[in-house]
Amino acid sequence: MPSASVIISAVFAAAAALGSVDAHGYISSPKAQFKPGPVYTTYNAIITANDNAAFKGKIFNRSPEQNTQVFTSAWPQTGYKSLRALFDKYVKDCGNSRDDIAPVDVSNLKAMTWQNNEYKEGFLGSHHGPCEVWIDDQMITHDDDCVAKYKGFPASIPVDYSKCKGNCKLSFYWLALHSQEWQAYKQCVPIKNGAGGNAGGNTGGNTGGNNGGNNGGNNGGNNGGNNGGNNGANQGGNKAPSPTKKRTNRSLRNFVDEAEGQN
Repeated sequence: MPSASVIISAVFAAAAALGSVDAHGYISSPKAQFKPGPVYTTYNAIITANDNAAFKGKIFNRSPEQNTQVFTSAWPQTGYKSLRALFDKYVKDCGNSRDDIAPVDVSNLKAMTWQNNEYKEGFLGSHHGPCEVWIDDQMITHDDDCVAKYKGFPASIPVDYSKCKGNCKLSFYWLALHSQEWQAYKQCVPIKNGAGGNAGGNTGGNTGGNNGGNNGGNNGGNNGGNNGGNNGANQGGNKAPSPTKKRTNRSLRNFVDEAEGQN
């Protein structure tokens, strides 16, 4: 039978797991969905200064703000074009988030929001570091320190969703530099931009209506001209026998006159 200390430890461990379900935060708008698991918002990989020669020899055991400054100054020498390029070496797919769900309509959204319900924060105040937002293969924004720039609960990052045409995937990358073991967070949300479809429908409808009206007018004019010509020809054809009738009457009268003259 387990001892009391073992049972107590298990209870505390379970409580800690439940309390950290969204301990690191999640994309709340457009809302991300996650794979089954108690701590679905945990980091997806650990990256260290050994990743790149530009980081080696640098000190990353100071405050989160100082670590971020060192990282930012070394970043241009790494050869990476984006934070995503770094993450692609360590985080496969979308981490703990799901990209196999129905897309969320973002046609009325202007931002992506991130929040931590446990601490009632956007980004955790200690987790300074860079982040990026992507729509498919297009980088929408990159910031060197998202904790410092995007405050509030939830944290709101402006996003130009017009970059999405039809169905797309929103991807968020965040590297927390509060220790020498950098925590890599990645989450994705399938999205769709309904505004693009409506705009296309309206444009198509207007264009079709205008073209239909123009074609109708042209066809009406052509038909009117043709009908007028045909009617004129028909009417002209109907009146054509009149001279013959007059000639016939005159000839008959001459014949009668001649007959009377002979009598």
